Amino acid sequence: MPRRTPAWAWGHAVARACHRRAALLLGIAALLALSPLSRIASATVDSELAFHRGVSAFGQGDYEAAQREFEAVLAEDDRDSAALHYLGLIDQARGDEAAAVQKFSHAVEVEPENSEARMELAVALLALGRRVEAMRQLSRVLELEPERAEAHLYLGIAHYRERQYASAVKRLEQALALDSGLELEASYYLGLAQAFSGNLGASTGAFGVAEQTEPLHPLGRSAASLRQQIATRTRTWSLSLSGGLEYDSNIALTGAAADERDDGRGIVRLRADVRAMEGERGTLDFGYDGYLGLYFTEGLFSQQTHLLWTAGSYQVGAVRLSGRYDYSFTTLDLGDSFRHLHRLTPGAAMPTGDWGVAQVYYQFQYFDYLQTVSDPSFRRDGPHHSAGVNQFVFLPAPLTHARAGVRGLFFDPKGDEFAFKGFELSGGGGLELPWEAQLELLYVFHLRNYDHKSAFGVGKRRDRSHWLNLECALPLATGLEVSVAAAFIFNGSNIGDFDYNRQIVGSYLTYRF
Repeated sequence: MPRRTPAWAWGHAVARACHRRAALLLGIAALLALSPLSRIASATVDSELAFHRGVSAFGQGDYEAAQREFEAVLAEDDRDSAALHYLGLIDQARGDEAAAVQKFSHAVEVEPENSEARMELAVALLALGRRVEAMRQLSRVLELEPERAEAHLYLGIAHYRERQYASAVKRLEQALALDSGLELEASYYLGLAQAFSGNLGASTGAFGVAEQTEPLHPLGRSAASLRQQIATRTRTWSLSLSGGLEYDSNIALTGAAADERDDGRGIVRLRADVRAMEGERGTLDFGYDGYLGLYFTEGLFSQQTHLLWTAGSYQVGAVRLSGRYDYSFTTLDLGDSFRHLHRLTPGAAMPTGDWGVAQVYYQFQYFDYLQTVSDPSFRRDGPHHSAGVNQFVFLPAPLTHARAGVRGLFFDPKGDEFAFKGFELSGGGGLELPWEAQLELLYVFHLRNYDHKSAFGVGKRRDRSHWLNLECALPLATGLEVSVAAAFIFNGSNIGDFDYNRQIVGSYLTYRF
């Protein structure tokens, strides 16, 4: 009897499988299968008719009518195991696994040899996280039906959830040997159990079988993603190429006092990194991030950014020390503008409980910005300092994580009007969506007080800004991902030229080699 896979089964960013319980056939054989000869012999005509009407209503998805009929059967005989079984199935269909456990338990108590009710009881117990009880019921099912593949499958999943990976592998391999129709589910969980056992080669093969069985099924997609992750973890480099289109409502960052200009652009991005060193305590990485934007407004012009970085980390007790250096060079062929940026970020992170990580960091940046070669007087350079604390909490599915942070800011470009002091608050999180999609959200609040009188107005400038970033990514195939992103910026200022709103929306296609 097909049954939906319960929600508890999907751990480690795995999408929920979409099994639906098939409607039961209304033939004589189906009725006899769930209506033992003993109940037919002892039932009255009214009870038997009510039971048959309940089966018919259940098969049509009319659970209210089915419940009334089966309750009528139980009013005459409260030990009718078949009626109890169906009432448990109705509770499961409504998502009330606790009520289903009560019905199935009663059915098993009345008829201990009813392996079907015992199987359903085990599935409901698993859905409630009562894995040890479920494993006892599944073992009893296998005593009654040693070759019942579905019982081996769920017992293997239960062992996996209990971190008994060797037992899980054994049960899942038995399920595959007994019923090829379970190849998708059994291969998927076999791959998980083998991966956590350290047998990455075998897990890659199992994930490959699950992916080939049903490549468009959520489990097939997840298997493809996990197989790609294992391949990535076993090599020391990564490479990705992205292309996309963006719309920017206010490219010049001008407020109501000036003309706002919107823009469309095509972008290409290349990212590469390599792990040069990895030991028991530390790592050393190098990378490159290249960006090309082709702007469509006021004639075609382009922006290029080339960023080189290196990062390292070292474990000291419970604390992970880290450091990163970035150098980037940006050119804009409209007016021959350029910008150099040096950035150094030392930090430290440590676990906070079983689910969290706290991070403290300091960041030093040095800008050298020239608006146009023809007007070298419009040049700005100077240091930017910031220091902050972030707290990350990793959450069970469908959530992935939550984060919060605070940061102090200090920018001093050699005493000009753009020097400021301020602070930043941030918060956000992640969510798993169907089809392996991931949603990320981040909110940031900035407060900046500028040190000098603005050339654009009377007095010193005071800004308050709100940023909201959203990103959703969906894997299409192995290594291939489509994503959409949006940023909403609301900058309030006492100087009209800097009181502006900005929205950026983009769609991207990324391939990871």
